[in-house]
Amino acid sequence: MKKYYLLFILLLPMNSYQLNACTIIFSRDANSVLIANNLDYSNCFPRMWIVPATGDQYGRLCFGFDSTYTIAEGGMNDQGLYISVNALDEESGWKSDPTLKDWETWEGWYTSGVPDGILAKCATVEEAIKIFQSYNLFTLQNVKFLIADKSGSSVVVEWSKGSLVFLERMDKNYQISTNFVTSNYLPEEIPCYRYKLATDIFEAHDNSTSVDFLREILSATHLEFQFPTVYSNICDLNTGDVYLYYFHNFEEVVKINVFDKVKSGRAEYLLSDLFTYKPYVAHVYEQYFSGN
Repeated sequence: MKKYYLLFILLLPMNSYQLNACTIIFSRDANSVLIANNLDYSNCFPRMWIVPATGDQYGRLCFGFDSTYTIAEGGMNDQGLYISVNALDEESGWKSDPTLKDWETWEGWYTSGVPDGILAKCATVEEAIKIFQSYNLFTLQNVKFLIADKSGSSVVVEWSKGSLVFLERMDKNYQISTNFVTSNYLPEEIPCYRYKLATDIFEAHDNSTSVDFLREILSATHLEFQFPTVYSNICDLNTGDVYLYYFHNFEEVVKINVFDKVKSGRAEYLLSDLFTYKPYVAHVYEQYFSGN
């Protein structure tokens, strides 16, 4: 009965909420530089892996699905650089620049995806921007990226109105990225409720920032139904601390340190194994999507 009820929910009209939904939030103050992320997806088996530093690559922590060391959707490296991806609700209109080489010719390109390459080869937002400016990246047709580093720099990389845009946060101490091309809209035209909600919470709290504050925003913007929030994280880019949450259960947190982890060698984890309890909603979704 529960399984059929879930199926009914999944078949509800989709115009009541966005199909693609991930929320990435940058926030800084005089003492900290933080990134928070809700990853919303139909795959209910998120994974995390550690890649130690080598002679020409930085050590890094990556998040992904299906199998480890394959496609990273985001993560953080041992230099305090962070990157994560948003899927777009509609195609951006990206076009190839004939004067540039394709992304696959860059030495930092790996079959494990754009975020893994950036984390392996870049230490700062500025270095990452230079890479994006130098190569044709066809996936900008369907995605955009938020990148931040421990100095407090942040930028959203997206394709807008025929050109590559590096959207800065201007005079705010925060930056938000969801599933639309931000540069295409005036502030009063923003189409995403999650984006507006997160903005309103920041403004109502005088641009506050802390792990607990960002956790509250993640809780307020998490999604259920067809694309649930399967994991969340908050990263401190100065200390290397990462706070992990599984299936929008913000009552249990697993804390790790990237700077320490990358020194301990290669490792991989199924995120659900890191937590004491599996929330009921995770159990139901896993049963449904595995066909049991």
